[in-house]
Amino acid sequence: NINIDSFLQLVNNFGDIQSWSVNSYGQRRFGNAETNDISVCFDDNTKIVEEVSCRLDLRQFDKEFVDKTLLLASQFDCLLMDRQGRLFEPALNSLLGTIKLSNANRFVNNQEQFFTDLSKGIVTPE
Repeated sequence: NINIDSFLQLVNNFGDIQSWSVNSYGQRRFGNAETNDISVCFDDNTKIVEEVSCRLDLRQFDKEFVDKTLLLASQFDCLLMDRQGRLFEPALNSLLGTIKLSNANRFVNNQEQFFTDLSKGIVTPE
C-alpha cells in the first residue's frame, strides 16, 4: 500500500525520468535506458505501487545505483527476485551471488562461450 506520489519522490534520485514514461498510464521509468534504470508500475486509479523492477548494466557495475536499489528495497521491507523467480534479501552479497548465476553475467564475461553453451543447451534462455 505504497502511494505512487510519495514513492516517486524516492526514485527521482535514480536519474531523470525517461521521456516516454512521463505520460504513460501506470508506469514511470527513471535512469538511463542504455545502462541502469528503475521502473515503477502502479494502479492509475488507486495510485498504489504494484511492482518495481530494476535493470543493471553488467558491462560496467554501478555500485551507487545498486546501493540505492538495495536501500530502497530494505526501506520498504522487500525481497528481490531474479528472472528465474528466486527470492533473496536486499543485500549486496546476495545480489552479487545472483548476478554470478545469470546469463547476462555469462554473456558479458565470454560472449562466444555463452553462445556455444546456449546452442548445446548448457545455458537456457532467461
